[in-house]
Amino acid sequence: MKETSYEKAFLDQFFTDGLKAAKVRADVAGALEKYFSETGKGFTGSQFELLIENSDPFVISERDLLAMTTLGVAIPERAALWILSKEGQDKTSAILRDIPVDTDIWDPAVNEAFADDGKAMDLWRLLGQANWPVAKTGGGLGGTAKRSKIMAAKRPRLIPVLDRVVKGTLPKTENLWIAIQDVLKVEKNRKALQKALDVEVVPSSVSLLRRIDIVIWTNNEKSFRR
Repeated sequence: MKETSYEKAFLDQFFTDGLKAAKVRADVAGALEKYFSETGKGFTGSQFELLIENSDPFVISERDLLAMTTLGVAIPERAALWILSKEGQDKTSAILRDIPVDTDIWDPAVNEAFADDGKAMDLWRLLGQANWPVAKTGGGLGGTAKRSKIMAAKRPRLIPVLDRVVKGTLPKTENLWIAIQDVLKVEKNRKALQKALDVEVVPSSVSLLRRIDIVIWTNNEKSFRR
């Protein structure tokens, strides 16, 4: 798929005029208002940022694991035990110290974060081996959703949440993180999205990446219900 085709498909989730990104879809603000509404059904994911706020950026804590569950995933017991063990804490913290804090996905400083030999991918692979009492491939946090959500808890401005709804809605590509990064590196796209997703009900602590995730998920999740 050509880069512009992915870019257009991505922007189509938010705008009615594709790559021009000038006319905001009518359901964008509504998706955010629905997600953060304090009446009615209530979405537990609306409390994700509250739980990760002020957490140590270099440590995956019990509170981070709790935050992960608000996004609708169960944490495998053996993975949780390993992550909270001394070995797990030492190994995850060592990688987290090499991943910039308070850095956005479009920042040139993290251009290589999602490359196969990048630090984000090192953490991704390590979490895939998280297993108590002995770390092993095939244990861990399992698929994309669990790992991306715990990584997003530590770097919410850098790591996009990728669950089956977001992955299934956006076009298939070799590396979805890099594809999203490329779209947001374009200043026009980024500014248009920041403006479109600046909805009063959304707490200021919610990153642009999370707002993007919330809109795509809220507007498409019915199509992926089992």
